[in-house]
Amino acid sequence: NILGSRIDYLIIDDLLDAGLARNAIDSLPEDDRPYLALAEAYAVAGRADRAKALVGAFDKVVPNGGQQADIIARYNTLGEIAVSEKRFADAVTAFRAADIGGCVLCAQPAIARAFDLANQPDSAIATYERYFTTPQFSRLNPDATHLAPAHKRMAELYDAKGNRAKAIEHYKAFIELWKSADAELQPAVSQARAWPPCSAAAARRRSAAYFRTTTCPPNGFTPTLCRAV
Repeated sequence: NILGSRIDYLIIDDLLDAGLARNAIDSLPEDDRPYLALAEAYAVAGRADRAKALVGAFDKVVPNGGQQADIIARYNTLGEIAVSEKRFADAVTAFRAADIGGCVLCAQPAIARAFDLANQPDSAIATYERYFTTPQFSRLNPDATHLAPAHKRMAELYDAKGNRAKAIEHYKAFIELWKSADAELQPAVSQARAWPPCSAAAARRRSAAYFRTTTCPPNGFTPTLCRAV
């Protein structure tokens, strides 16, 4: 989570508690109770205890698991609970169990994140690559949430492995996607731009190195650049 911080999660936690205090979830019709949505939000905010209680409440109301969308949401929530509790192998298992239905790539970013947190970078990279390359009739929903952060994390993973070319490729994709993003997202873009191989200064150094090793013709086509070095 690029924006994630302890302060963000505390705010989410407080908002969830305040909302539930004003609106008793049990007063809603059973089919309208957002147990799993709330549980996932609590898990992301670090409140695994509250998330587990809401999953338990859902299981009592929907003992057969519900529709396919409910099953996917339940496994996603269990995955986020496992992440919150640092049980990353269990998170991989849960997110993989959510990989059902018509969207063949929707589960991949969560699976990749769980592999990453489990310190399995090769598996994380392979899963992110599967997310990027898997054909899907409509990528709008998953890409709106996951595409830019996935490119940023892939750049970092490839950089850590010493694959600078792939790191540059993914940083460039990330910068392009978020170059006009909201102000609160721009620090991440600035950080990517400042990564040495992506920076303007690095580009100038590469250009200077090229011209230092290139013989300028007597009446060169690039006299200004040749004189500059």
